[in-house]
Amino acid sequence: MLSRSVWALVTCAVGICSQFDQYIAWLDSFMTGCGSGSWFDNCDWVTCECVNLALSVPVPNSEVAQCFEQGMKLQKVTREHQQFTFALMQTCYGKTEELGKPCGTCDKFRSERIECLQADSLVSFIENNTAEDIQPSANIQDKASAATVALSVVLIFLLVGTAP
Repeated sequence: MLSRSVWALVTCAVGICSQFDQYIAWLDSFMTGCGSGSWFDNCDWVTCECVNLALSVPVPNSEVAQCFEQGMKLQKVTREHQQFTFALMQTCYGKTEELGKPCGTCDKFRSERIECLQADSLVSFIENNTAEDIQPSANIQDKASAATVALSVVLIFLLVGTAP
């Protein structure tokens, strides 16, 4: 029996979809889960539920195009599947991309991603504090001003060519 990684290499090399029937069933449920019909009228049908259905694809990402092509050759991918896919990836790409980005509105794993938690904490901090709350103290500002003046003096003497 071939290991999963060897099987993936073989299927990639010959363009075979390893889970073809499951892929076609998933494509049907993906399309119907996103709505039906008017794919090109507007992009209101692209919702979090729709975008997250993509995560349940039963084949590795490297096989998705092969499965779609095989489905077209075997006439299992219908014209409506093709229109849906085109609308999702072209016509409504901006909305699909925005909703599906990591830490975005529809990220199912947002609460588990450290970078999302850090970003949320920063937003919360900014929203809950005024500009005065986050201003450096006068003492720190004075030290920064003194350092700036000292660096300016050194820079002038370096440009002029004489040391103080």
